[in-house]
Amino acid sequence: MKEKGVSEEEARKYIEWRIGEAWKRINEEAMANFGGDGMAMYVNLALNLARGHHFMYHHGDANGSPTQKHKERAMRLIYQPFPILAMEAS
Repeated sequence: MKEKGVSEEEARKYIEWRIGEAWKRINEEAMANFGGDGMAMYVNLALNLARGHHFMYHHGDANGSPTQKHKERAMRLIYQPFPILAMEAS
């Protein structure tokens, strides 16, 4: 940040962009490599663990010092139903 002479806000936006780009690459690789070799289940498990951790810690430590925003997100995730769209058979 100091080396480039940018503000903290600009640096944070850049880091968030880099994280987003990394997730795009991870998801593209995972989808390209899903095969019938039996490893897909383990790859999916690892990706879901990473996604869960990113969700929990994206806005700070939700376990040690949860904010109201963390509590609301967790409650929505657990207690509020969300629609699942049925896929039509082609």
